[in-house]
Amino acid sequence: MTLKALILTWSGFQDQEVVYPYYRLLGAGIDTIIVADQRDTRNRVFGILGVNMPCHLLIEEFKTNSSEYLNGFDLLVLPGGVKALEKLRLESKIIEFIKLWNENGKLIASTCHGAQLLISAKAVKGRKISGYYSLQVDIENAGGIYSAEPYVIDENIVSSPHYDHMGVWMEVTIAKMQRNFIQTQTQFRETSKSPFPTEFAADALNLAIDFDGVLHDDDMGFFDGTCYGKPIPGSLESIKLLANRYKLIVLTAKAKSSRPLVNGYTGTQLVWEWLEKNGFGRYISEVTAEKPRAFAYIDDKAIAFRSWAEVLATLDSNGEQV
Repeated sequence: MTLKALILTWSGFQDQEVVYPYYRLLGAGIDTIIVADQRDTRNRVFGILGVNMPCHLLIEEFKTNSSEYLNGFDLLVLPGGVKALEKLRLESKIIEFIKLWNENGKLIASTCHGAQLLISAKAVKGRKISGYYSLQVDIENAGGIYSAEPYVIDENIVSSPHYDHMGVWMEVTIAKMQRNFIQTQTQFRETSKSPFPTEFAADALNLAIDFDGVLHDDDMGFFDGTCYGKPIPGSLESIKLLANRYKLIVLTAKAKSSRPLVNGYTGTQLVWEWLEKNGFGRYISEVTAEKPRAFAYIDDKAIAFRSWAEVLATLDSNGEQV
């Protein structure tokens, strides 16, 4: 089964925010189409900076059979562009489509002024949403919780504030898209086989992985939160295999919000930067400092618990005075 993505935009879009998602999704093997308001004789639509992109379908055509796309696609991408989005959000049938897409719990990737469409579709109330910085008040007025983080995951919405962060935004989106597909295909979701309560059945796919000492060799130190080290031998190959079966969540104290910035970057940003640089990014679903629900935790300093007597004996054998 081939995954499919839909990019909804308007002529005069912010060029970077259509170009990068389109080609990144294609590179991940995801069939992707662009829907826009107009195209020239060569089926091209132009961004505000003059970059042309293929327009596979006109909005007027799309509106006549939008249910086909609601049922047949897996990801909806909402790029930005101030003037373009002001025009697109006036299309009532497009807003209704986004509303239905969200109500069906389908994956949405929004960046910059794409948040305007989420607001119009009444998709932000009670949700943590990122968008262009000037939209903070708009998002909050619509009942949302604004965040300027490079990416924010809130249930089915992955949002980002600016094209400066498109790299991590798209990697997280693709990883979540692939995990969603795995969840629909695996037998782990059958509650009869799940060790979790019914409402948390999908968490049976979560595998939590420590960062330092498991993926990242921290032998050069980590006192300031910087990721200096190289990947642990065999880690990338193992992560690739595990990603075919599980939703991989990296657990690290570096992601604590209380950590001081390092050269203007949060610990979460630094970890994602290292993961991307070393080829892990597309396989990781989330980076967190909070212990997630998971069926197992991989940690280089963990002691597997079976009984307190065994724990005390293990510590004693390691020379620890108990």
